[in-house]
Amino acid sequence: MTAPASPPQISPDQVGRTSQIIAIALILGVCVFAGVAITIAMGKKPDEQPGSIVVSSVAVLFAVTAAMGSVVTRRRLTSSQVLQNAAAIREDYRRALAPIYSLRNVVSRALLEGAAFFNLIAYIVEGQMWTLGIVAVLVAMMAVPFPSQTDFENWAEQVRRDVSS
Repeated sequence: MTAPASPPQISPDQVGRTSQIIAIALILGVCVFAGVAITIAMGKKPDEQPGSIVVSSVAVLFAVTAAMGSVVTRRRLTSSQVLQNAAAIREDYRRALAPIYSLRNVVSRALLEGAAFFNLIAYIVEGQMWTLGIVAVLVAMMAVPFPSQTDFENWAEQVRRDVSS
């Protein structure tokens, strides 16, 4: 039996660019599927019968839960990873924090992406236009805390100060 492979190392000098590429890919995935959903549902009239918005209602609840989960995950994941790697952070904080920065960006955006896809499916199924508004809000949440090298450097420096004190 072989030892498990260690996770790939992310260069601290490239983590901003890598995180940007991943964020753009996640956002574009939602945008492309939105185009597909709109094309599929084109001309479909929303069902006005009582109980006709069950899928859309569940999708909105999922979106709210995912949005809260995204914020909490960014903080909790970061805190737990920093505590687990405190010794490595004291040695070479940039190298130790690069994978944590990347992971928190991917996980928080993936939650939002899943909720956006669910709302797009609800739009295809039920034709409720307001689900597209929910998708727009989720995409904005994916885009607004956009990762950058400067963001990583500032965050890593703050974490280093917190761990050192």
